[in-house]
Amino acid sequence: MILILASTVDTAAAEFAEELSLLAPAAAVTCRNLALERCELRYPNLLDSSLCVDGSKIPVADVTAALCVLPAVIPDELYFFPEAEREYQAMEFLAMLTFLFASLPCRVVNRPTSTNLTGPCGSQTAWYHLAHRLGIPIVDRQWRSTDPTGGNSPSKDSRSIEASYLGGRLLGAGDDRVREFTERLALASGVEFLSACFAVGDPPSLIHVKTTPNLRCRETKAALTDLLHERMPA
Repeated sequence: MILILASTVDTAAAEFAEELSLLAPAAAVTCRNLALERCELRYPNLLDSSLCVDGSKIPVADVTAALCVLPAVIPDELYFFPEAEREYQAMEFLAMLTFLFASLPCRVVNRPTSTNLTGPCGSQTAWYHLAHRLGIPIVDRQWRSTDPTGGNSPSKDSRSIEASYLGGRLLGAGDDRVREFTERLALASGVEFLSACFAVGDPPSLIHVKTTPNLRCRETKAALTDLLHERMPA
């Protein structure tokens, strides 16, 4: 079974789970599933645990791979709780999901950390610090956005180029330095997936990093399908 941890409003994740299920069992799991259906999480015997998705019991021991596309749990995600409880419940769900997906003994793209459900470096500032330590140029300060989602872009007069790293494979940009910088960021942060956007220049300079794959991109979905169906070595 392949699990995709996603938002309740993420239709792309639900559609991708359906596509994956044509080759092997797969399901999208949301906070709503976990809250409203019977789930049993056990510690320290995690493999004795089970989840329930759309009425079907899924033993954790049967999970062969997982994909996290929910970076954080915000109160609005828990709309089915009374409003006064949502902030507290969001913290509880974040802790539970971090434990579950960080502890799975299978491949997880990306494995949660204490700062982010989709990997390390929960802010663009953290990625800039990592890039600086790796000797990767960073875009001029005036181009940087304060958008916490990392959806920033250069000015209209500039050009940008993007590459992705997925399980040892580079996707996207043909620029050798962009691909090299993207791979260095991925290897240094220890993630299975990372996409990095650079301003075109000599050398290219980092604009932003994302650790959630675009599930509407055909190339990304094809590479993810290959990776998630590939069993990790024993």
